[in-house]
Amino acid sequence: MLVKFEIYNDGEYWCARGIGVDIFTQG
Repeated sequence: MLVKFEIYNDGEYWCARGIGVDIFTQG
């Protein structure tokens, strides 16, 4: 099963957005 993510840096946070899910990590 292949899952595609969009990864981008929003100033202070990195965000990896997948299928119906938003994952935020600090750093």
